[in-house]
Amino acid sequence: MKNKDIIPSRLAAFCIAMAAALILASSSGRKEVRAETKELWAVLAQEPGDTYESSQKLGLPVCTKVKLTKNTIVIYGTIRDNDSEKTGKSAKHTYRLAENVTFAAEGGTAPEQKMTKKKFRAYLKKVKDSGLGLILELKENQVVRVSVSS
Repeated sequence: MKNKDIIPSRLAAFCIAMAAALILASSSGRKEVRAETKELWAVLAQEPGDTYESSQKLGLPVCTKVKLTKNTIVIYGTIRDNDSEKTGKSAKHTYRLAENVTFAAEGGTAPEQKMTKKKFRAYLKKVKDSGLGLILELKENQVVRVSVSS
């Protein structure tokens, strides 16, 4: 066998080994576990108002009200999914909070500022018409991180 024939035969052996491993893994009865992470966002703006109108003209999702309860976050308005880039209809959107949810403000050159739920609730009142972004990170259908970002 010539040296130039060795590389293709090694590649073929590798491909056969990988295919066999995939077949064995899929027939082992174990389900594939995937930690699905999803990111949703909206612009914080009050209706009527300049920030609201500008965001609407640009086709951005707009959140007009946010309520934090013990176990949920409720968002009134439209929300965009980062993966699909689709904006949902204007509605009341309710999401379950994970036990270890993180609340933060971030953006610009300042470091991330983590907050308690109580402080974050007060912060949301201050920035409700700011045009800043409200970002929700969901993992396994629960919100694990809520942030306001510039």
